[in-house]
Formats: sequence, C-alpha cells, structure tokens
Amino acid sequence: MKKLILLTTFIITTLCFSQNTVREEADEAFNSTLYTEAIYLYERLYYKDNTKDKGEIAYKIAEAHRFGNSYTQARKWYQESMYHKYTNPELDYNYGLTLLRDGDYKKATELFKKYQQANPSNTKVEQLIRNAEYGANNPYKDKKSVFKIANQRGVNTPNSDYSATVITSKEAIISSARSEKIDATTTQGFSDLYTAKYDSINHTLSLVTSLPKGLNSDYNDGNFVTSADGKKAYFTQCNGLDGKESKCDIMVADNINGIWKTPKKIGIANLKAHAGHPALTQDDKYMFFSSDADGTLGGKDIWYIQQLSESTWSTPVNVGNMLNTIGDEMFPAIQGDSILYFASDALLGYGGLDLYYSKITKTNSGGWEFSAPKNLGYPFNTSFDDFGISVIKGNKMKGFFASNRKDGSVGDDDIYSFEKMPEAILAKGIVKDEKTNLPITGAIVTLKLNGKEIDKLTTKDGKYEFANLKDGQNYEIIVEKPFYQGGNAAAKIPFSTDALGFEAEPTSLQKEYKNDVMIKPLSFLAIVKVVDKNTNAPLPNAKVYAKGTETQTTTTNPQGTCQLANEIKPDITYEVFAEVDGYFTDSRTLSTNAATISYNLEIPLLQITKEEIKLNNIYYDYNKATLRKESMIELDKLVDLLVKNPKVAIQLNSHSDARGNDAYNLKLSQSRAKSVVDYLISKGIEAQRLTPKGWGETDPEVIDAKTEDEHQKNRRTTFNVTNQ
Repeated sequence: MKKLILLTTFIITTLCFSQNTVREEADEAFNSTLYTEAIYLYERLYYKDNTKDKGEIAYKIAEAHRFGNSYTQARKWYQESMYHKYTNPELDYNYGLTLLRDGDYKKATELFKKYQQANPSNTKVEQLIRNAEYGANNPYKDKKSVFKIANQRGVNTPNSDYSATVITSKEAIISSARSEKIDATTTQGFSDLYTAKYDSINHTLSLVTSLPKGLNSDYNDGNFVTSADGKKAYFTQCNGLDGKESKCDIMVADNINGIWKTPKKIGIANLKAHAGHPALTQDDKYMFFSSDADGTLGGKDIWYIQQLSESTWSTPVNVGNMLNTIGDEMFPAIQGDSILYFASDALLGYGGLDLYYSKITKTNSGGWEFSAPKNLGYPFNTSFDDFGISVIKGNKMKGFFASNRKDGSVGDDDIYSFEKMPEAILAKGIVKDEKTNLPITGAIVTLKLNGKEIDKLTTKDGKYEFANLKDGQNYEIIVEKPFYQGGNAAAKIPFSTDALGFEAEPTSLQKEYKNDVMIKPLSFLAIVKVVDKNTNAPLPNAKVYAKGTETQTTTTNPQGTCQLANEIKPDITYEVFAEVDGYFTDSRTLSTNAATISYNLEIPLLQITKEEIKLNNIYYDYNKATLRKESMIELDKLVDLLVKNPKVAIQLNSHSDARGNDAYNLKLSQSRAKSVVDYLISKGIEAQRLTPKGWGETDPEVIDAKTEDEHQKNRRTTFNVTNQ
C-alpha cells in the first residue's frame, strides 16, 4: 500500500501469463509492481532443483518483499542471494535499507559504508549512514515517554489504514485499503475514504462506514481534510476517475446541506506533477502539500500555494532546504498556523519515514519561514514508516498517526492514537547575584498565575522550586530582595507551560521549567569632597578611599570632589580617608541605610606648616600640670590625627600667661607639655615622634594682656610638625 501513499501510481493493468515461461511471467509481474504474484512465481523457480541463477532469483524475491514492507522475509532472501554468491552493485545498498527498516542499525551501517566505498558519488548513502549510526546510538525500544500510543483496533484491518482526521467531536475520516476491489499493484483494496465514530473521552475510533460513492472514486482516494467551516473537503485522488492516469491530484468537494457533491481537481497554477496530502492554514488561504514538481530537491518535497479565488490557487512555492532533502518529504499537517508536522525519510532519524515538526511564521510578504525541523522521537518514530500525523483542533496533546511497525500491529499500515499523559510540572531555579554569580539566601520568590499570586517561598542557598503547575498556562516568577535593583521586584520572569507538546524524545513524566534568576545589587553612590580645614577651599588631586580598600582609590577633580571607588552597601559604617600632599591625612565616617542610595561626604584637611597649631579646650588643675578629663576629648582628636599620619613627628608646646614668676611659669609649662606627651604615649603614639616644650610666658599670643580673656588666650597648648 505504501506505493499509493507515497504518491507513486501506476496505470491499472491486468497481466496474462499464459503464453510466457515462468521466469518471464515472474519478471513481468515484478516490473509491473505486482510483488505478491512475483514472489509466488520466483519461489516456484527457486525451489526447482535444476533452476539456474538461484542467487539472482533470491535477490528478486528479497526486493519484492522489501517493496512490500516484509523486511524479515527480505532479510532471509538477501542472505540466500549472498549464500549463492550473487553479485549486484545495489545489493549492499538495498539490503542495508532492509536492515535499517528492521532496526538492525549496526549491520546496516556496515553495508552502507561498504557500498559507499564502491559508490562514493552516491549522496543519499551518507544520510543513511548517519541515520543508522543515530539509531545505533539512540536505541528507542526501552525508552520511556510522556505520550501513550494505542493501536486503533476498532478501525484497523490487515490492509493499509492511515490518515485519521477528527472533523467533529464524534466523527473522524480515515483512509483505508479495505475496499473489495483489489489494486493489482498492492494486492490490497483500492484506498477509499471512510467515516469512523470518534469517542472523545476515551480517544478511540470505531464503527467504520464508507463515505458516499460520489466522494470516493473507483480507484485510490485518501488524506482527507476540511476547511475551517467544514463546508469544503480536500483530499488526494490517484489514478484518475477512470483509473488510467499515472499521477495523483488534490481534489475539492463542497458540502451542501450535509451532502458531499462531486469532487473536482483544484486549480493549481503551472503544476503538472503529482500533488497530494493537503493541509490547510486556519484561514483556508494557504495549502501545504507534497509534490515531485519541477524544482523538487529530492523525490518529493513539501510545497505551499495561496488561494487566489474560489477555484484557483497560486503557483506552488517550495518550502526550501530547511525542511526538504534529497529524499521524500510528505504528509504535511498544520497546527494553529505555528507548527508544521511532516514525514521524511532523509532527515536524521531511526529509518524509514519519521515524523518531524518545524515552527513556522508567516512573513509580511505573504510567504512562510521555517525553523530547523526536529524529530518527534519515540514513541512516534521507529525504524519502520511513521507518518500521517494529525492533531485534534484545540487539543494539541491528542491526535493520530500511522505506522507499519510490527509490534502489536493489526496489518500493514495501522492507525495509532497518541495522548500526552499527565505530567508533574515543576518550576525551579537558583537566584544569584549578578555581580558575584553566587546564590542569594533570603530572596522572596513569588509564583503568579495569570497575574494572581498562588505560591511564595524564601530561598535557601538561592534555590526555589514550585510543584503542581498546570499545562497550557501563563506563569510569572517574581523575585524580591532588599538592596537589589528594581525595588521590591528585583526580577520578573514570565514563562508558559504551553509548550509544543512534542519535544524531541520526551522521556520523563516530570517536566521542569528551569529559570535561574540573576539580580543586580543596588549601586550605593558616595560623593566625597575634600577641602582645606581653615579656608574651606577645595583640594584637587586628593586620594580618597575607604578603610580596608586602600587599593581601590580615586582622586578628586579640580572642584575637590570624587566618587568613592569601592562598592558601597547598605547598613554599614565606612571610614573614608583623604590624602593630599602638604596636608594631614584625615577621615570621616559614612553610615549607609536601605532608604538612601546616594550620599555626600565632606572631609576637611589640616594643612601641614611649621606654624603652631592650637589645641582648643586643653585644661589643667590650677597651678598644676594635671590634665582635666575634658581636655582628653581634644587630645583624642590629636591621637586620631597622629594615627592617620604615622610618619609625622610633632612638638607639643605649652604656654602660660605673664602672671607669676618667670622661672616658675617656665617649669610649670614644661610639666604641662610633658603631661600631654605622656597622655599621647599612653594612647599608643610612639615616644620618638613626640617632643614636649614648655615656653612659660616667653611667647605670648597677646602682649601686655590686661583682661582675663587675654590671659586665657596666652595660656594655650599647641603643636607643630618637626619633620616635614
């Protein structure tokens, strides 16, 4: 039956053998594709003791079985032929094809490579080698799948049954060779169109009834599809209405008041070749089909046409080498104008015809674009012929396809149902910091369905997982984490479980939608201004850095400002330093919080000079050198300055007022200067950096002081740098 559905037809003939020898009769039957008759006659010859050329006869029997899809018998007779040392340049190639169809990939590879060495110009054998190696490395028989398939025994027969299309919730149309009128080419009945009862709950077919005679011809009819409104039917008709044509055509019939009218050929411009296997877009404006028209890349290609009027269609357009190959591409089917399914025997697969899908997009110019095809995998595809898929409208997880696989089959080509089993659908991933690529603990991850929150969790080690998602839904993952860009919603990840449904070789009943989420931490900005402490003038070229990050420095501009180079994070107190030649290094603290991301910090620096620098609020007990507690507050500032400037050495100067004895004032001031030095040493300042100097009343700030305020100004403690 495969010769019909592959768009290869022959003029219907009746052969008479009475005047010929048995060998002539067998050869004539073989050449007329009457393979069952040929096998019978060749075997009569083979088992005669005096028959010559047993090797050639065995090869002919093997070829007849191969053409009839009897691969086990074909293997036996190829081996018989080789046993008799029959030589034929195509034996290795054809035997390899049989082994490929029978799933013996290793042996098929050996034969194809042997053939390739003798026939390096044969381009198709390279693809056959790839398919054989693919099958050997990807065994499918033990694979699990999310799809359940079932032989539709309620409609299948020992003959060829294929191309089941559901047209209503209770009815399907199938193609079948169960006709009582026999096609001598296949020894099966002519293919006709039949109705079958469709049980949508159990997804089964049964109760086959032939369509009206006006729709079916006396010869071969199959591959039925309807328009969107169900008022037109398109199908393949081969051999012509009189059985004398040697080509196939696409027919159209109108349904008026529930009655199908006489079909006629559709008007395809400039097409004189085979055309069949029609598939319509949702608006019925485009038809995809298979043909061997001029421009075909191999045997038969997928083409498309556009409807120009009620009765005419455009010149066919080949879909191109993204889908078409040097082999045969047939049985196109369209799902939602977004997926094109088809069968091919030359794309990477398990052997024979395999089923593939391609994502399709309509272009602005009215054409179509196609993604690289993907093999549907097991259980759709096997080493045998798998073809003629149809998906139920509105439910892409259910449909039918045909196969001549032998496991559990009823006959030649059988119709199989497929249905996707319920899956455990998960959404999972890891929330990571975009800068460090490390997982983030404590992120809040929310799952929304159609904008409504349905679940929420807090990450541990950055991981999140949501179970029990539903297929065919639109979800959104929202990640929240303080101090990350985007406010509360640091990231929004939409995804859909409305997948193709036919992922390449799905093997698990658990589907995972994995979305690792990278979120970017907020950039906290610190602008630092460095100024002269006395004049408030900006200090350019000052080096600015945070404690502990001295290698990450930046320099102030002519306006005395710069942006802190190291990363600023919230809820941390930083000590920011400024250094510039001729000034004491100093620092200020910067405390950040979650509410503020931009900060301004001013650091005043004290210029280094030989001049004395007064220390305010240094007090002693009356007529003593003992420091009061309130003096230590100011001295601690000096300690901080000396710690930040470890190379600076200073002299501590103590001055008294002019009241009292000169010698006494000099001694008292020296003691007071030493008290300051001793305090600084007690705070960790090295003694060699400190020199006490008492000046008594020899260097007054106010000469001839009269008032208590003036005397107070003369009683002062200062320091000056001694090594700069």
